[in-house]
Amino acid sequence: MINYSHETNSYKGFNYNKTVQIAHKLVHQERPPQSLAYFKSDYFSFMPFLALVMRSVTGCLLSRAMTRQVLLFTALALCHGFNLDTENPVVFRGNAKSFGQSVVQLEGSRVVVGAPQEVKTANQTGGLYQCDYSTAACEPIQLQVPPEAVNMSLGLSLAFATNPFRLLACGPTLHQVCQENTYLNGLCFLFGSNLRQPPQRLPSALRECPQQESDIAFLIDGSGSIIPNDFQRMKEFVSTVMNQFTKSNTLFSLMQFSDAFRTHFTFKDFKANPNPTLLVRPIKQLEGWTHTATGIRKVV
Repeated sequence: MINYSHETNSYKGFNYNKTVQIAHKLVHQERPPQSLAYFKSDYFSFMPFLALVMRSVTGCLLSRAMTRQVLLFTALALCHGFNLDTENPVVFRGNAKSFGQSVVQLEGSRVVVGAPQEVKTANQTGGLYQCDYSTAACEPIQLQVPPEAVNMSLGLSLAFATNPFRLLACGPTLHQVCQENTYLNGLCFLFGSNLRQPPQRLPSALRECPQQESDIAFLIDGSGSIIPNDFQRMKEFVSTVMNQFTKSNTLFSLMQFSDAFRTHFTFKDFKANPNPTLLVRPIKQLEGWTHTATGIRKVV
């Protein structure tokens, strides 16, 4: 038996007007997110109101279990989602090497596909393609790549944003040779809504080679996750690199990390005794856990 009072607008101590406000908050997502208790109290006070509404529509009073189900389906109906058509997919095919390595969906029926390993010229790798799934066809995005963008793997990274339309295509493996050193840089292109117009280049120019020699600090992993043979290979690699700088003024230091940390030689030690073999050969593996982040902080 339901007792409802028109004078007090209440049902068994339940305020109808307050519940209407609660329903409005739930539908329009105006509930304060900081209070979980608020949501819980609103949920249970909303259930009698939902039962009354359903009775006024259907003439039947819903049970508590049915009210929960109706409330759940109502919430699901307000959610946004999407479906994947696995029976009739649109397939884009390209002859370029690594076509499809990266994909980003644009507005409408367009997608942009990256082929970062495609060889354009002798020193240029990476290509971009604009595909339309209304026609199932793709066409290359013509781009004037600067000559210094050597083997940058354009299209390895793609990102898209709306309001305003922006497509960012990057090549993160650009090689820049500075005397004995080779630096890996990145180059990006920012497109507007018309992909046929020249994009903005980021950065506008590569940084120049360092005018002075740099010192090098090695950080090697000596934890138990490294097998002894691999630890020996690391030591050989360090010695090989150091031997490449015998005619320069570059200084070296080396720290090993696990769950312990040991500085095997400093810049000052190397300056006093610049012999890679004597400095690296005595290093013994620490074993233990792998505390990589702490090791990086200690070196920096």
